[in-house]
Parts: sequence; structure tokens; C-alpha cells
Amino acid sequence: MIEKIKKTIRDYPIWCCLFSVALGFVTYGIDVFLSGCSQDVILKAVPTAILGAITAYIAYQQHIISKSQKEIAEDKHRLELFEKRFETYEVFLNIALWSSERKSYKHKSCGDFELIDQEKWKESEKYEEEFYENRRKLISLGEQSRFLFGDDVCSVLDKTRKIIFNIEKNIKIIRQKRTRLPEVETIFADMARDSSSEFKPFEDLIRKDQLYLTEFYQKKLPEIMGPYLKTTPYISKD
Repeated sequence: MIEKIKKTIRDYPIWCCLFSVALGFVTYGIDVFLSGCSQDVILKAVPTAILGAITAYIAYQQHIISKSQKEIAEDKHRLELFEKRFETYEVFLNIALWSSERKSYKHKSCGDFELIDQEKWKESEKYEEEFYENRRKLISLGEQSRFLFGDDVCSVLDKTRKIIFNIEKNIKIIRQKRTRLPEVETIFADMARDSSSEFKPFEDLIRKDQLYLTEFYQKKLPEIMGPYLKTTPYISKD
């Protein structure tokens, strides 16, 4: 209680001075009033004054509690907002990275190329699995971003999400086309197909979109979301 009074005096020195002056005048008025009253009148007035003081103290305590609850609620709201914003950042960062490293298919293995190709393909399969596990979250958070960040950030995220889905679409097209072709015997013949008119346009689109995603998660994403993630989620004075 004493600490609260000290804190109030530190925070509101002018109001405390005015209150002290007003209290002095009230005390003087009470003294003048009591000096002209009988004992019976004084005995009747004292309980009323005590009851009034208790009522005022209770009202003051309720005000303090209400103010504290409001600050806690605001802290909670800001923390939840911060967590949602960070989740959006994390999902777009990860999926942009995974999509930029995905492969459209596995080349025919041959000699020294076999180990390298297998490692790249394993990575691509892992990224693809992660992508499909988080695909719904990418859509959901992308839609919520307008309310979490604003129209400018939402516009960039919406463009990025479309590019991610374009990569997914073009990879599926290439894979479907390859299933209808006869299997080749060497990696060189397999890779030669990449340059054919049937596959090259789709491969070029994938590479172009993957370059955009690399630029996005390395530079653009931290740039547009950094100001929102540097803000502390807490507002309490303690």
C-alpha cells in the first residue's frame, strides 16, 4: 500500500499537491463545523463520514484493479498479434525456401552423377513433403495478412504465394508429360529432354520463379516484415 502511494506521488506530483491543499481546506472546514456542533450531532456525523471514506476507498481499489486488467488484456492482445505475425513470417520464409529448391524430376542415374543427383532429389522430396504439410497454412495466413500487416505487405505476400503455386503447377505439368514418354537409358539423353521445346518453357518458368523466391526470402521478406517483428509485444510499465 505504501509503495502504491509513493508511486502515485512520483507519477502525479501536481495532482497530489492539489489534493493535499484541498484536503487541508476540507480539514479546516470540518474543524470549524465541529466547533459549532453539539456532541450528538458529531456522533451521528462520524459513522456517516467513515462509511463514505470506506466507500471511496473501495471505489478507488476497483478503479486500480480495472486499470490493471485492461493493461493485461492489451498485453495479451499485442502478444497474440505478434505471435501471429511471426508465424506468417516463418511460414512464408520456409515455403519460399523449399519451393526455390524443388526439382521437377529425378534424372536418370549414371556414374559420378548418381550420388549428386540422389542427394539433390532427396532434398527436393523433403522440401516437397514440408510444402504440402504447410500448404493450407500458407493460404490461411496469406488471407489474414491484410489484417495483420496492411495492404502493402498483403500485396507482396499474395504475389509470392501465386508464384509458389505456379512452381507447383509447372512441376506437375512436367512430371505428367514425362510419364507419357518412353524411358531413356542414359542421364545425357534424359537431360537433353530438358532443352526440348516440350519441357524448356516450363523449366524456364520454374527457374525464373525460383530466382524471385530466393530474392524474396533473403531480402524482400525481412524488409517488409522487419518493422512489425521488432516491436515488443508488451506494453506494461513494469
